Amino acid sequence: MHKSEFLDHEREAARYRRLLANATTPALKARLSQQVREHERLAERVEDGNSDMVERPVGDARNGGDG
Repeated sequence: MHKSEFLDHEREAARYRRLLANATTPALKARLSQQVREHERLAERVEDGNSDMVERPVGDARNGGDG
């Protein structure tokens, strides 16, 4: 499960980077940058073996949010 969880966060970070490349407003760029950092942080924690301590980001669809 660790590899799957790691890949999930890596994919999400990549998705937010693609969105960031096309963002036009400073507020949206800031929010997308925050999401990139958060998913990179979570992927790193999973990779380091701390996945039991990984919480889902707020708004994550797997956490009951809207994504």
